[in-house]
Amino acid sequence: MRPNAVVCPLLGTLAGASLTIVGSVGGARGPRDYNDNFRFDLALGTQLVSITLDSFDQRGPIPVNVLLFRTSGGDVLGRGTLRGGDVGSDLLDIFGFDALDPGDYTFRLEREFVTLGRPGSSYQLTFNVASDEVPEPGSLSLLLLGAGALFAVGRKRRST
Repeated sequence: MRPNAVVCPLLGTLAGASLTIVGSVGGARGPRDYNDNFRFDLALGTQLVSITLDSFDQRGPIPVNVLLFRTSGGDVLGRGTLRGGDVGSDLLDIFGFDALDPGDYTFRLEREFVTLGRPGSSYQLTFNVASDEVPEPGSLSLLLLGAGALFAVGRKRRST
């Protein structure tokens, strides 16, 4: 099933900050409680530099899979499986990315099998976004003016 075929909460545009999400999958809330989907956009001039698994309580032997999609088009960019020992890991490493560029994405956690009445696996994730710091033209002009002044003073001292 394509990720945009299910209802996904929109986390919004992530721009130069971090966002922590706490949830669970595969619990007793009903037969459709087998996955969590999140849509998010990365603004121009930003990159998602990590998705840190802050905590994970795997209840039972059933694994929790993680998938990353391009929201438009539904292309699977990466997939992996979470285990209790993965706490502290960067999920982008599991997906094979150093960082994600601007665009629209869907992140999914899913359990392959759900037993009603049993507790689900709980998790806490932090999405870390960095912005590309581009100096303002005025700052760059001041830097060049200062460098030119130092060059002129140094040249004047050598000529005397």
